[in-house]
Amino acid sequence: MRFLKEYFAFSSSERRGIFAFSLFLCMLIASYFILPKLFPAQVLDSSQFKEELVMLDKQLEQVVSSSSYQVNDKQKIEYFKFNPNTVSKDELISLGLTEKLSSTIINFRNKGGRFYKKQDMLKIYGMNKTIYHDLVPWIVLDNNKKDKVSNKVYNDEIVLFNFNPNTVLREEMEKLGFSKKQSNNIINYREKGGVFKQKEDLKKIYTISDDFYAKIEDYIEILVENNIKESATEANVISINIASKEELIKLKGIGDKLSSTIIKYRGILGGFHSVNQLKEVYGLSTETIDNIESFLVFDIQYLNKININTATLKELYSHKYLSYNDARKIVNYRTVHGLFTTVNEIKLNDLVKDKLYSKIAPYLTVK
Repeated sequence: MRFLKEYFAFSSSERRGIFAFSLFLCMLIASYFILPKLFPAQVLDSSQFKEELVMLDKQLEQVVSSSSYQVNDKQKIEYFKFNPNTVSKDELISLGLTEKLSSTIINFRNKGGRFYKKQDMLKIYGMNKTIYHDLVPWIVLDNNKKDKVSNKVYNDEIVLFNFNPNTVLREEMEKLGFSKKQSNNIINYREKGGVFKQKEDLKKIYTISDDFYAKIEDYIEILVENNIKESATEANVISINIASKEELIKLKGIGDKLSSTIIKYRGILGGFHSVNQLKEVYGLSTETIDNIESFLVFDIQYLNKININTATLKELYSHKYLSYNDARKIVNYRTVHGLFTTVNEIKLNDLVKDKLYSKIAPYLTVK
């Protein structure tokens, strides 16, 4: 008994606390049984809410059907046969293409691009395989017709005939389809002592694209006449891309320091392809450039080339003319659309701006 008294003996304050707790516990138990009778649960009727949802759906259907908005899905697109070389922007949009993608295709054509096979559509930036597979049954390419060659300078019909690039006249080049700039480059090359010794030498001329060369290749006849100087050296002309420091010093206005600066910058660029690039050489004045221009040959065969089909982002970005963003666009496009077939594709697909393309293109190649 003494043991129990030690553990169950409470003071007056403890007894009051136990009484209060017991009273609270009893009230809590009683409320569990009494409250449901005083406040019975209400059953919510959701039928009215469901009816309102049905009415809302009907109203939305009426709004959509009465508006000009159309869901751009396969069920509502009315496909038709089209030629990607002639289709209009509005027609492309009606085929389910976005306005941006339609504009890209039109810009591609405006810059001289052409679709020779259906798969060429996949080369368009923004064109994915899902869109392509939807369109491919409707693509019609009429490659049997003679392609119309666009020439912004000459309106006469282009006529192909045999010619010698060492003697061909400007007027004859116009008839062959050469642009004014191409003709000027060829004549300037010859006037500075340059000689075309084989057909492929014509590809060294800046602005002569691979596609244009392929069209005229069979008509090129190389005949080196006796009155044409055989080399740039005999004509007192040097090739700036292989010239030594001693050779550069012989030029008017070029001293020891400038010759070293030219060679150093030549190494940074990977060679020069235009006299305008000499303006980028620190310390070389416009007056000096004008004095030496007629003694220089810009032979692009000596340029360090970058293969845009294999170059890494870092390799592309390392060239002075390409920014990180330019290099990233080229790599991303290659990853999505596959290898490039021509360097010109980076221009046609707006991967670089036109002004930049004219500077960087000679350094690029596809293999």
